[in-house]
Amino acid sequence: MEEVVVERVAEETILSEQKTIYTKKETPLASGEKSWIAKEIDSGSPEKEIKYYNVVYDYEGNELSKTHILGEDLLVPSSPRIRQFGAKVEQGTFFNPSFSRYGVDCEGCRGEYTGVGNTAIGIKMDVNKGVMQADGTWKQGITWEGYYIVAADKSIPFCSILKISNHNYSGEGLTPNEPFYAIVLDRGGAIKNNRLDFYIGSEDWVNKNVKSVSKRTPLAEIVRLGGLVYKKKGYSCKL
Repeated sequence: MEEVVVERVAEETILSEQKTIYTKKETPLASGEKSWIAKEIDSGSPEKEIKYYNVVYDYEGNELSKTHILGEDLLVPSSPRIRQFGAKVEQGTFFNPSFSRYGVDCEGCRGEYTGVGNTAIGIKMDVNKGVMQADGTWKQGITWEGYYIVAADKSIPFCSILKISNHNYSGEGLTPNEPFYAIVLDRGGAIKNNRLDFYIGSEDWVNKNVKSVSKRTPLAEIVRLGGLVYKKKGYSCKL
């Protein structure tokens, strides 16, 4: 008689994702903590259904039969994901950015009259040529090594990478509500706290190449913190 093995197996089906709830830290902020930075303190869990089966295998591990065990199904309710404002700027934290847009020819910028300039760490930008990449070549558009360029608060180190979701931008490869990745290559006198200044090439291109098409509350996740390196020709970012 052929030897078989019977195992009790659980199968889970996700019925709905958990909601995200934001709270504020109730105690005074400690050194380095920011009122606009949120940290996930509970990942929560989705609503799911669990069904149990008796599965019969032969001695080689091949499945011979699978029988649903009636009366043992479980429905597990969801629990919310909780993020709390009042955290330090760290990898894996979140904030709701307030966006503005700028060009290399912005008023008071080095490229105001020439259309040629660079970011705060020296990445070259040109209205006509685009952005100089890490290998020294120019690339048309508004990205550096595949990342969109932003200026951010000094508390977010240069070369940090942000995942931007629930946004309202369209154009230059952007689609509303489809996440994109940005890299912090610049600063600005008015760029403080949760404000991000989004590089769009030229001041003349506002709502032309990158359009704001609706009202949303964007979310930024810090997926990498820092990454500034010094090379023979100046500063750059780890790739």
